[in-house]
Amino acid sequence: MALRAENIFSLFPPETISGILAVEGPILRRLADHRAGYWAIRRFTHGGLGRLGIRLARVTGLLDGRRPVELSLSLLRYFFAPYLEEERVEPQEAVFYLNRCPYGWRSGEDAALCDAVMELERQLATGIGATLIIEETIPRGAPKCRFRLTQR
Repeated sequence: MALRAENIFSLFPPETISGILAVEGPILRRLADHRAGYWAIRRFTHGGLGRLGIRLARVTGLLDGRRPVELSLSLLRYFFAPYLEEERVEPQEAVFYLNRCPYGWRSGEDAALCDAVMELERQLATGIGATLIIEETIPRGAPKCRFRLTQR
């Protein structure tokens, strides 16, 4: 079987991703209570997964002929549909919100963990030619997480 984007998406329907994140949130919180666990989350698990995800996207042809902001938003719309609210979408920039945390994090004690996990999203955006700026997050006291995605 050829490795293609459609095959990858069929393995991860949106409801599966939501379920994984809901379970992953409490597990990551427990790991992050330990200095070594926090470091591993930031460096290996999410940073490494981001780089691996980009390699996979290139191999499957997902990046071919797509603008970085357009591609990023299509992935966000697929995986985060229950949470995603779009404020402004233009070819070179998009501003959007997540109306609740997919990991279930709400308190300030989760802020550093949220920052560490967002490294995956930054890596993915960088790998496709975009920059992801995390402007506000729920664990830091905002009512919604606010993001800006720009083409590099």
